Amino acid sequence: MDTQQFIDKIAPYAVTGMRSMRILASLTIAQAVLESGWGKSELATKGNNLFGIKGTGPAGSISLETTEHDANGNPYRTIAVFRKYHSWEESLEDHTKFLVQSQRYQNVIGETDYKRACQKIQDAGYTSDPSYRDLLIQLIERYRLYEYDSQQPSSTVTGIVTVITEALNLRKGPGMSYPVLRQLPKGSQWKVYGSEVNGWYNLGGDQWCSANPAYVSFTPFPQIIGEIKLLVNLNVRSGPSMQHSIIRVMHKNETYKVYGETNGWYNLGGNQWCSANPAYVSFTPSLQAIGEIKLLVDLNVRSGPSMQHSIIRVMHKNEIYKVYGETNGWYNLGGNQWCFANPAYAAFKSY
Repeated sequence: MDTQQFIDKIAPYAVTGMRSMRILASLTIAQAVLESGWGKSELATKGNNLFGIKGTGPAGSISLETTEHDANGNPYRTIAVFRKYHSWEESLEDHTKFLVQSQRYQNVIGETDYKRACQKIQDAGYTSDPSYRDLLIQLIERYRLYEYDSQQPSSTVTGIVTVITEALNLRKGPGMSYPVLRQLPKGSQWKVYGSEVNGWYNLGGDQWCSANPAYVSFTPFPQIIGEIKLLVNLNVRSGPSMQHSIIRVMHKNETYKVYGETNGWYNLGGNQWCSANPAYVSFTPSLQAIGEIKLLVDLNVRSGPSMQHSIIRVMHKNEIYKVYGETNGWYNLGGNQWCFANPAYAAFKSY
């Protein structure tokens, strides 16, 4: 079993624990990886114990030599008694209960930031290893485990998918390991809730379908970032510059929804753009920008905050865009538009 197969095997149970008990899936997966050596440790293979929890489990107990750390952080070997389980699934479920039922881990429950969660579980004394927090964070970031934390059902409709294959399985979660609920027929259309997660679309609640473009066609819904009121009559152009052709003329005192801004131009939906000059329009934001970026290279805009999300369009060097948020190294440019926050690609200036 390789690393991704191990993650795929335990992730559904980690996500279930997150939804029911509010413990981040990324933390659970990283702990399982670290404590069990990707499921290959003696404790994991002989006792189905992925987390090094001591005591007596549903299948009894197992005594093994283990490494502990003294008050100065120095390692030493000792014999300890660990819980034994009938399966990895049982170990994952017990891990969740162990954290929830223990008063010392209450600060971990409900934490939505994986770095703070890792710090809190170390502070609570889960292990005597002083480098535990850093090791967990390294695993979460290297294997992008934080993407599993976004697998909470959303109530925000972000687009429509059309099934383009003969039949498409609807599953109970975002992965092939989840059971099939039913099949969606070719040509049927469904609302998508939230952002794409690890190559899967949420169709409401626990209903998920593959985001593979060979199976579905996705049409995103634009998100409104504000509204303008015209102070003068103003041209609507086919793109964000004076070089683009005039489509029509808007009139003084009319109001319009705004779906994005770039290089001093407002997007009014589709290919409709107008000047953002405050002498011509009064803008009222519905989202508060936290800053702006200037592109140092051409850069893809994706439908969510990861390389696994689909490319929507390409931005070009020296263009400037408003930023409305940042998560896990990605900038939100409004709605479902995201770009990589690498300073080698984009220079950020905060407001």
